[in-house]
Amino acid sequence: MINPGNMQREYIESKRKGHQKPFSMFFVCGTIAALCLYWISTATGKIHKATTDHEEEYFYRHYFVLMQMVLVPLYAMVNYVVYYKSKYNYAEFLVMLLYNTAFLFMIVVLTSSLKLIFGQFDTTYIEAGVVALYNIITYINIFKEDKRWIVILKVLLTSVICILIAKFASEAFIDIFLNKEQKLIS
Repeated sequence: MINPGNMQREYIESKRKGHQKPFSMFFVCGTIAALCLYWISTATGKIHKATTDHEEEYFYRHYFVLMQMVLVPLYAMVNYVVYYKSKYNYAEFLVMLLYNTAFLFMIVVLTSSLKLIFGQFDTTYIEAGVVALYNIITYINIFKEDKRWIVILKVLLTSVICILIAKFASEAFIDIFLNKEQKLIS
C-alpha cells in the first residue's frame, strides 16, 4: 500500500515473498472497514444526533463492503478492457484491483472518521480524489513502458466508469432491497 504499483507488479511477476496475498489483504481490509464504518456511523449518530438519509446510511453501514466484494470482478473487467493491449490478463487485473480496493477500504474508513468531528460531512470527493491519485501512481508504476499521460487518461476513464458502476449498484440496491424492506415494515 505504501509502494503502489510496485507491490502489485512484483506479486504478478511471481516475486511474492514479503507481500501480503491479495485475497487475504482484501478480506482483512474489508472486514476492518465494515466494522469501522458501522462503529463510526453509530457514534456519529449519537454524537451529532443528525438527521440523515436512513436508507443510504443503513446501506453503507451494512452492505458497502459486500457490494464492493461483488463488484471487484466487474472493476477488473473494466480495467482489462481499457488496457486490452497490455501484457496482463484478466486474473492479473483482478489481483491489482483486490489490492486497490483494499486501499479504498482504508481510505473510506479514514475519511468517514471525519464525520465524528464534522457530523454529516460528505467524504465522497475526498475519497474519489485520494483513490484516483493512488490509482494513477499505481498504474504509472505498473505500466512503466507506456506514456504517462496515456496511463493517467486510462486511469481516469476506468475510475469514472467504476465509480458510476458503484453508484448505480448502490442506488439500485437501496431502491430494490432497502426501500422494499421499509415498505414491508410499515
